[in-house]
Amino acid sequence: MTTIAIVNSHLAAHQEFVERRNQDYRDIFTKMRFNGDDQSSLRNCDLVIWCGDLNYRVSNEELSGEEIRNLAEKWEINQLLRYDQLREQRYKRLVFEEFVEETVNFMPTYKYNPG
Repeated sequence: MTTIAIVNSHLAAHQEFVERRNQDYRDIFTKMRFNGDDQSSLRNCDLVIWCGDLNYRVSNEELSGEEIRNLAEKWEINQLLRYDQLREQRYKRLVFEEFVEETVNFMPTYKYNPG
């Protein structure tokens, strides 16, 4: 039997809450059980599809909001991804280390131009 889980999550919001998002991920990944069975976890599924509002941002510690907007307007996806919080956390093996992310070919989907 093939086991498939689809997780839809809304992780902590706001630029500065990266560690809180990481902890939200860890809590869901390690604590989710199916039918109350301790052996029935996400780790034991054959396929896990994780979607939702993960809330990782383009880091504004190295780029100003204006620089981020300019890159987005020019469709400089690869440049923006260099500052992507999720990629940085995955590279450090802090979150989603067992997952494969598809190629990102779209601009940030959050409101990056206030007003």
